[in-house]
Amino acid sequence: MEKIFEQDETKAVFKPEWSLDELLQQEGVFLLKNIGHRLGIDSVDIKKRAIAIRDSGKDPYSVMGCRKIWNHWFLRMKIFAPYYEQHLKPKVKKLNPCWDANALLKQKGVFALSDVCRLIPFSNHHFRYQVKKNQHAKTQMGVWKDNQEKIYLVKMDVFAPWLETIWDPRKTRSSIHGR
Repeated sequence: MEKIFEQDETKAVFKPEWSLDELLQQEGVFLLKNIGHRLGIDSVDIKKRAIAIRDSGKDPYSVMGCRKIWNHWFLRMKIFAPYYEQHLKPKVKKLNPCWDANALLKQKGVFALSDVCRLIPFSNHHFRYQVKKNQHAKTQMGVWKDNQEKIYLVKMDVFAPWLETIWDPRKTRSSIHGR
């Protein structure tokens, strides 16, 4: 019988105490659902990327180390780690000192929450609390904690529209307490 699995394609057990760097250095295949939170990635985004790669005629497993078997999504770290570093790891932008809050909200990219909060009438604490309370804060609000850098980040193209809905009562059903 011919060899089916490569040496690094053995099942790996995720250890919650691993840092992001330690996880990315592991050999083996992990279930996306078990490590997505540690990577700070949205599993829906990963699945969409894999499907887009497949639809373009390429193999997502060889391009990004992602494959679906039955109802389970697997990540082969030997291939996924470099893909993550190149395509998924947030690249934090710096604020332009000339920007006010409105100019900042028109920007694209990822910014440090502490920088963003210098220009808007909310504190870091407000957002950190929301992130801890809401497991979908990254996709809904555009705010999340980067466990590797140990800082909170803001994806402006998600954050700006969300902030507008909570700040402008005409954009929400009720302006009282964001309800």
